[in-house]
Amino acid sequence: MKRILCTVLAAILLLSLALPVLAEDEPLVTAIYGGASNKNRAKLKTQGQQSWYMMYSTQYDVGEDIDLNLFKECVQTETGLWKPGETVELPSTDPNAEEGATVKYNGYWFSIRKDGLLAPDDGFSAGLKWVCEQEGFYDLYIGYSGGSSSGFATEGYIDEIGGYWVPASDGVYMSMWIKRAGEEAPERLVFEDTWAYENRTIPQTEMTLNGVDLKAGDEIWMVSDPKLNGGWDSPWWCVIITLPQ
Repeated sequence: MKRILCTVLAAILLLSLALPVLAEDEPLVTAIYGGASNKNRAKLKTQGQQSWYMMYSTQYDVGEDIDLNLFKECVQTETGLWKPGETVELPSTDPNAEEGATVKYNGYWFSIRKDGLLAPDDGFSAGLKWVCEQEGFYDLYIGYSGGSSSGFATEGYIDEIGGYWVPASDGVYMSMWIKRAGEEAPERLVFEDTWAYENRTIPQTEMTLNGVDLKAGDEIWMVSDPKLNGGWDSPWWCVIITLPQ
């Protein structure tokens, strides 16, 4: 009888050693987007890594009126980049073009990168959503910056190589939302217009929100709306989502 009891106790001890042990201050859930030096950030090699999803919309230049329900999942190129899954046709901005002339865009400059760049292209908005899988009170760290990365922040037109005309740099709308399951209107956490700042650039901004009540199925969104021109916007994000013990 003692031999059997010893065997059972030994088995229980071995099983307990095999189970992962959380330190007292180690969070139950951590999701990280951006932060080039953070090795624990999501690599974004597939949809759903750390519950992040790369998204796009053909709605643009709407600012706070962006409709999160219109976003679709990006497709992945052969080189691993995330791009829109369709082409849009926009009115030409070439002042010499015939009336009604259009230009097609397939999101060539569209880019969602693991280091925090969330950059759309003409005719598209870029989105990144995180889907909550475990109910709890979450802590959010939010860092962002963005704005014109060139000296073209002027009115009028710019003639690029090959005689291709585009509007001048017009800034980007950067926003962050909580979209709660079953609720129609999302809750806005951040809304910025880079054009409203000195030098048309948002300086590095940081904020922390603790104890955010999230249910399974709730979503946290980051969105970059390029206005009319998706060039030179450089919207950068760093978001860390943790569920403390």
